[in-house]
Amino acid sequence: MDENAALNALRNGKHLAAEVTGCETSLPTFVGVYPLDLSTKRSREFVFNHGIEIVPKLGTAYHIRRFSVNRELLENDVWIGESELQDKASTIAFSEAELFKVIDEYGVVLGALDIPANSEYPI
Repeated sequence: MDENAALNALRNGKHLAAEVTGCETSLPTFVGVYPLDLSTKRSREFVFNHGIEIVPKLGTAYHIRRFSVNRELLENDVWIGESELQDKASTIAFSEAELFKVIDEYGVVLGALDIPANSEYPI
């Protein structure tokens, strides 16, 4: 997906993901980006539960997750839950600029993000 399409999908509330390239072969690493609508109580509670005490009541935030999974689990098409995820990191970004910075730090460029099924995102 190109950068403009990825950004438009995120702006429309679509969850996107990508596999991080250049990772250990036994531990593929993935990044998922989940747009959060801060006008909903559920999204504000989610952000608050991630340690951010002052949460805006309007706008969009992004929950960015990075994790690794044992390649054997992926190859055997095993159901993967939270307990199978390794090297987990989670960040909340409150602007597109922060989002770009975080995904860059996590090893992904905006244009690499795609719908989860196209990136083999396991969760």
